[in-house]
Amino acid sequence: MRRVLVVDDEPEIVEILSRFLNFKGYFSLKAFGGREAIDILKTQEVDLILLDIKMPQVDGIQVLRTIKDLDKKPKVLVMSGSLDLKRYVQKLKQLGYSEENFLVKPVRLEEVVDKIDEIFGE
Repeated sequence: MRRVLVVDDEPEIVEILSRFLNFKGYFSLKAFGGREAIDILKTQEVDLILLDIKMPQVDGIQVLRTIKDLDKKPKVLVMSGSLDLKRYVQKLKQLGYSEENFLVKPVRLEEVVDKIDEIFGE
């Protein structure tokens, strides 16, 4: 079973996405911010991280920089509802990620799962 880490500073979003991913056959882990996500990534194996980019304290960009230093790098799907999307997409590209790894909030649950399936080649 593929392990997906759901990271967002909005607890409702984390809970809804986690439940839906579990329903669709994924095993979800939850992080309610960037610091918690980094702690999980350093201690547990994760196949994919579903990551909000704009969060207080430790944002998604900092989490992505941490992923670069991991031995086993999870696949990445980034979400943001920020009005400054172009800036975030540019930062993603600088870190080696494609616009195809980016979803704009609000997202439909099926859209998220379809994108995750696509990333895993399923």
